[in-house]
Amino acid sequence: MKATTALLFFILALTAAAKKHRLCCCAEKNDCGFLTCNGTATQSVIDNSNGKFVRATKLWDKGQGAPIGGPQNWMYAKDPGQGDDGYLGGNEVSDLCGALKKESKCFSPKNNLDYHNGDNSAGTDHWPKPTPSPGDDDTWPGCMKSK
Repeated sequence: MKATTALLFFILALTAAAKKHRLCCCAEKNDCGFLTCNGTATQSVIDNSNGKFVRATKLWDKGQGAPIGGPQNWMYAKDPGQGDDGYLGGNEVSDLCGALKKESKCFSPKNNLDYHNGDNSAGTDHWPKPTPSPGDDDTWPGCMKSK
């Protein structure tokens, strides 16, 4: 019984470790406390990937399956045949972003949407903005204002 339980646990661990995604980013909390993709950290991972990763130019949001707000700053793996299988490994990206003191967030677009660069047909139903300050319908909280 113990051997069966150990084997089952090992198989489940391998399955979780083998999770593959089409899009990932390095993430951190912004000034408002929302987890968002960090463009600088994600670009650093891309720059050090020896051409394995590409910065996405399409906007990705919750309607397409993005796990966090902020439609920009995602990356994807080059297509198969470039020394890669065309997927980003969750553990791989976690390690790369972790080296930069950032979290990683990954997903594969809903409905098999094309994740490659090109037109922005992925859509833009953006995550809702934070609630305006009480009594002020025209301004967002200070943490959302441009600096």
